[in-house]
Amino acid sequence: MKQNISVIACYGDPGLQGAREITKIPVVFIAEASMYMASMLAEEGKAHGNPYDQSN
Repeated sequence: MKQNISVIACYGDPGLQGAREITKIPVVFIAEASMYMASMLAEEGKAHGNPYDQSN
């Protein structure tokens, strides 16, 4: 199985820079991955407000 991306999910993202230096695939930290996903959903018009807002 070919790996396309690595996500580091650890407080402080230890080894992030080192991992980026030794591999050719993208290496991101968990918050960065969620921000990318949110921006992609927002561009498609699928992200709307706070999902936990019960006022509607």
